[in-house]
Amino acid sequence: MTIRNILVHADGSEESVQTIRSARRIAGAFDANLSGFCVLPDVAVAAAVADGAMANAQLISDMQKTAEDRAAAAEEIFRRETGTPAREVDWTLADATLSGAHDAAVTTAFYTDLVVMGRYDGEKPDGRDPGLAADIAIGSGRPLLLIPTAAGESAFGRKIMIGWKESRESARAIHDAMPFLASAGTVIVATVVDRSTDDAAAESGERIKDMLASHGIEAVFHTLPAGDDESTSASLVAHALRSGADMLVAGAYSHSRLREGLFGGVSKSLFESCPLPVLVSH
Repeated sequence: MTIRNILVHADGSEESVQTIRSARRIAGAFDANLSGFCVLPDVAVAAAVADGAMANAQLISDMQKTAEDRAAAAEEIFRRETGTPAREVDWTLADATLSGAHDAAVTTAFYTDLVVMGRYDGEKPDGRDPGLAADIAIGSGRPLLLIPTAAGESAFGRKIMIGWKESRESARAIHDAMPFLASAGTVIVATVVDRSTDDAAAESGERIKDMLASHGIEAVFHTLPAGDDESTSASLVAHALRSGADMLVAGAYSHSRLREGLFGGVSKSLFESCPLPVLVSH
């Protein structure tokens, strides 16, 4: 895979500045085009949720203006940080009033190679909508790179850990992360196992190492003890931090076809609390 087009989410907050700067740095490293997007929510639906089914016209009007102001601020921040003039076609306002809650954003992501977003902070009252990132990861068929606030603006991708599971999602994530893996100095493949699957896990690890080696990527293989979903994600993150990794690669798993953003425990935990940049694919 070659990264030639990158799409970064801007939400109008100053917090999104570091996300845009990281995306700009990645675009420079891969000589890729950088575009930005913001979601304009369906304020009529939001107003009904906030004020009951019969939300008044004034409330809807006020919420519409707030949403439009936020979208304008998002575009202004994006252009300020990237130095792109308004006449250039590199900004998309994904209007949810025309195609549903997050469908517009998912459709926008169809036309890029990589989506970059700041990671939602579940403890922050005005944090980003976690469903947006989840729907893009599961619904767009494109890799999503989530960058947490804690990562700051420091460079990453020099030492990458892959959370490996013998599954379609993990295989897809490795494929989509190839440009990052090829430029990394160190690659670790880590898998969570229990006693009954030790031998199979070891064989799987060797096979994925061989596949990576065929692309000129030398990796080391580590096994971690199994637990429940929460401890599985915690084990992966803890091992990544102990190993000095500065980026994580993992498959994105969904338990529901009805709402694509409904993640399994490991994916949900990585989305909401991983302190490292994480590239996920479905």
